[in-house]
Amino acid sequence: MDEMGRLANLYKEYKNTGVQFLGICADVYSLKGQTYDDAKRYISSTGASYPQIVATEMLLRHVSYMPSTHIFDSSGKMIAKYAGTLSESEWINVIETLMAKYS
Repeated sequence: MDEMGRLANLYKEYKNTGVQFLGICADVYSLKGQTYDDAKRYISSTGASYPQIVATEMLLRHVSYMPSTHIFDSSGKMIAKYAGTLSESEWINVIETLMAKYS
């Protein structure tokens, strides 16, 4: 399962706990000629039903690694950043640890 699929599973598990997921789709800016419709089809194929936005070139200037995950508290302060992918159990550990710390 790819990272978006893992996050889709976690979104379903945590959506009623106050944890929010937001995907940032950067595929439309690749050099392979992909379009917005290609990105929508890919997102749909992963089952990622959490909210998605399309990255702007300006936003992508602040992302040094893809995939990357940025975690913010309820006030908008970034509290964690991860480069690369994690297993579902690793994500559960991260989420549970941060929920305990920031609740």
